[in-house]
Amino acid sequence: MQVKIEELDALREEVNNLSKLVLHLTSTMGLKKTVSVKDIAEMEGVSVSSLRGNCRYLLPNYGQSQYPDGPTRWDIEVYLSWRSLSPTQRKSALRSALRK
Repeated sequence: MQVKIEELDALREEVNNLSKLVLHLTSTMGLKKTVSVKDIAEMEGVSVSSLRGNCRYLLPNYGQSQYPDGPTRWDIEVYLSWRSLSPTQRKSALRSALRK
């Protein structure tokens, strides 16, 4: 199956617009503004234990919480930005970070 660049650009724009809508809804409706490891596991379709192990690349900041106190969590904007990268790009970024 061959995909045209224009179709990919349109899809990226649609995903970006959906992300903006989610952020707007969370702020205006008083919804949760952070995501936990459990939330991410559900969205990514993996277990919490695999996120802590082999799938750490799926977590923003490679699993380091954005908040020093309390449970491991990130702002939803941070997660959506990280999720906009392909899993391959996220794996590559983790490998590069581990080499430093």
